Amino acid sequence: MKNLDHLAPKAEYTITPENWTNQTVTIKVSTTDPAPDDGYEPSGVKSIQLPDETVVEADSAEFVVKINGSYDFIVIDNAGNKITLTVPVKNIDLIKPTVDFHFAHSEGVSYPDYGEKPEYYNKDITLTASAKDDASGIDRYEYKVADGDWQTFTLEKPPVFTEEQAAMVIVRVGDIAGNVSEEKVRDFLLDKTPPTATHTLTADKSGKVTINFSADSSIAGTGSIVKPDGSVVYAVSETTYEVVKNGEYPFVVWDLCGNKTTYTVPVTQIAVPAKPQKPETPQPTPEVKPQPEPETSKPDTIVEPVPALEKTVQPRLTVMDLLLTLLTMVLAMLSLLRLRKKKHKEDDTENEEKQCSASGYGVWSVVFALLSVLLFFITQPLVWRFRFVDWWTVFFTILAIGNAILLFVSRKKDRCADESEEETVTE
Repeated sequence: MKNLDHLAPKAEYTITPENWTNQTVTIKVSTTDPAPDDGYEPSGVKSIQLPDETVVEADSAEFVVKINGSYDFIVIDNAGNKITLTVPVKNIDLIKPTVDFHFAHSEGVSYPDYGEKPEYYNKDITLTASAKDDASGIDRYEYKVADGDWQTFTLEKPPVFTEEQAAMVIVRVGDIAGNVSEEKVRDFLLDKTPPTATHTLTADKSGKVTINFSADSSIAGTGSIVKPDGSVVYAVSETTYEVVKNGEYPFVVWDLCGNKTTYTVPVTQIAVPAKPQKPETPQPTPEVKPQPEPETSKPDTIVEPVPALEKTVQPRLTVMDLLLTLLTMVLAMLSLLRLRKKKHKEDDTENEEKQCSASGYGVWSVVFALLSVLLFFITQPLVWRFRFVDWWTVFFTILAIGNAILLFVSRKKDRCADESEEETVTE
């Protein structure tokens, strides 16, 4: 009599390494076949089928994976019982992190063009970096200057550059799995010293003096020179300027980092020609005439009246004229709307005659409205200064009252016609 084994085998696994890695991961599966309850011996594990469908006839097996995912192992005992063991792998990170950085400043910076070479600064600068890793996460930040050694830094304590220099900075980051980002490079030039200047003077026979001006910027180089007449020369360290009279002539020098120097050149060697003196002409002796005694009743001097200053009248828009124009337009629109409404209701010959009469009132209302608008644009300036009334307000008032009277008369005639029609119907 054969032994009966209805129990499925058991399996467990281990993953090496267990932490984040950018290498392969080894899965080791270990199995056992439990003994039946009746006391008989278990049938024993027959084989293990790996995720690539390879069959290993043993009670343990190893399988190497390169990417994250779920991997199925099928375990079969000698009695034909089987189980499927699913092993999840999530600790493989093969993607490099990314990094970017720039130089932050608190004051005095010239014009940093990020991405251009180099970036110019005239105050202390701080390296500010940002990185991204979607899997294991950022482990460290590193930087170096040119061919120097790599140095680790944190976002809380970033590197600060205080010494004047022209340098290339390289930044990279590493993630927990061991991946290293591509290197990011930026060049900067830090110069805190204002440029210096010198000059010489050259005189010619015509009396002109040429100022030979020279500027020197220790690190950054000269950006521009502003001459005494305001003209500017760029990207040169030497220039000339001609003068024809003595005086002080200021030059302003800017270096590429934004440092500024004002240098004044004194010119005193131009000879000033003496003005010829006119010979004195003998003046005739004035004849003394007796002076009349002053009269006490008349003032000694006549004070002429000071002419009054002419007051410039600023154009102003009249508020009342604008309101009356708008009122005239509204009354005309009411007349036209009333005429249109009545046209749809009246169909017989007698009503058509009434309609013609009402149409005359509507035409006059439109005429009054157009006259009011035309008068407004002729007499009123379109400005944002206002006054309440002027002489033209009288005409705008007449047009508005006329339109109101036309509307009132037309309504009254229509009401009388309607009452007559009702009496006729009643009889």
